Amino acid sequence: MSAVNAAVDAWRTFGSVDDTAESDLVKRRARFALLYALYAGVGYRGPTGLRYLTDHELYAETRQVVNPVKALCDFYAVHVYSGPLSPTGEQEVEGEDAALPLVVLAPKQEKALRLAVGQLSQGWWGWDTNLSHRVRQTEILGSTLTEVVDDPLTGKITLSLVWPGAVTDITLDAAGNVKGYVLEYVVTDTGIRDRETGRLPGVSTWRYKKVVDASGFYHYRDDRLEKAVPNPYGFVPAVWDRAKLGWGSWGEPAVHGSQTAIDELNELWSHADDRLHQMFSAPVVVSGAGTFDAISFDKARRAAINTIATQQTGGVSTIDFSLGEVMGSIEKVFDAISLECPELRVYERIREMSQVTGPGIRRAVADVDHRLNERAALYDRQTIKLLQMGIAIAAWRATTGAWGELNDQQKKFLPFSIESFKAGELDMMMSPRALVKESLLEKTDRLLKVEGVTDPWFLAQMGVPEDEAKRIAGAAEARRAAMADAFGVANGQPVGPTGPTTATGPSGPTGPGAPR
Repeated sequence: MSAVNAAVDAWRTFGSVDDTAESDLVKRRARFALLYALYAGVGYRGPTGLRYLTDHELYAETRQVVNPVKALCDFYAVHVYSGPLSPTGEQEVEGEDAALPLVVLAPKQEKALRLAVGQLSQGWWGWDTNLSHRVRQTEILGSTLTEVVDDPLTGKITLSLVWPGAVTDITLDAAGNVKGYVLEYVVTDTGIRDRETGRLPGVSTWRYKKVVDASGFYHYRDDRLEKAVPNPYGFVPAVWDRAKLGWGSWGEPAVHGSQTAIDELNELWSHADDRLHQMFSAPVVVSGAGTFDAISFDKARRAAINTIATQQTGGVSTIDFSLGEVMGSIEKVFDAISLECPELRVYERIREMSQVTGPGIRRAVADVDHRLNERAALYDRQTIKLLQMGIAIAAWRATTGAWGELNDQQKKFLPFSIESFKAGELDMMMSPRALVKESLLEKTDRLLKVEGVTDPWFLAQMGVPEDEAKRIAGAAEARRAAMADAFGVANGQPVGPTGPTTATGPSGPTGPGAPR
């Protein structure tokens, strides 16, 4: 019962600022389990769910008839990193915006850096699917840990996504960088299967603990140190994702702040659904059709009409139910949830628009766009750290000979070193997201307008990068010079009918005495 009580306590304090929620491991793990049950649509089932319904004075048969939690988490999983991955780390793939809209801030190494990013993200890390998985788990649970795994045997750098319930302690600096963490969980050891009998020798369990900080990696079995490995990187190779920032180290899930309204919605819907079923199986009372001895009531036959005959004056009656009023209440509750979480109905809003341009749609859903970019900024910061740490560690392995003879994939990291991370050679950022992206026609029209602008100030206001603005201005100047050479125009002098004219003074061809 202690686990059930802990889970119910986690529900009671759901969304509140509670120091215990961060220090009490049992309670925190119970909360993660319940958050995942909510996403899976079974949050009100089992002993924990029943206790939750009782303690919150909800209808005892409440089910998750509708699941805004899943819709909300999936929205961010789909949109934070939408689009294909570029094998060369470019911002576009065949004209479509890439999932990682990287802007490299170290131009000297841009090509090499993009190739290294492409090797990690698409090659070794499989981010075409795993990137959205990381976002989804963080939205569901509020926090997730991702470890950068240096595997010298395979000659690759990989990632490991860790269930946050295994994290018993984590230390972050003011910028959210991981300075140390502790993992702890029970390991079930089945032993080696006997090849002759096919049986396992027996099952044993023990507690595994892993402590990581800037000094090293320490592995424990039942609180006994078994292995200690020095940390050669100078940083802790892990990131801590948070869907929403809270007051402590632990993030808040996507459903944070909306759980009460979602409970109310599912309670009403479940009650209405049950009432309908009761009405469908309710007996029809036929007055004056017989005596009480003729009462017939068969609730087991769903297709049958149950009837009760009485001796009273003739008439027929049954249980009435106003479905319209109940559905109106349900719709009002869902409207309230949609005000808190406009992501749930954004595409419904777009489909209701008619004869609206792309820019008009983007303005109409600006509230969701802002939320998307706020969330993307949290994930982007950690994604960039993963890429920077992965490249630095791979470069260290490649340049020190730890991988032996390098293959083509490993050679992409040779331009860098373990010091590249600190030296700023791996600096990058990501462009803002757009829920409704530009069409090819809109993009072409915008670029054509940019092409006609040569003034550096105007180009800067249009968002054109400084180096690209200089290129455009230089190209325009080159075209003007070419035209001047072609037509013989120099220093802005006018062109005569047979070629350029020259000012020679008052009596010259262009002076007051020139023939008219």
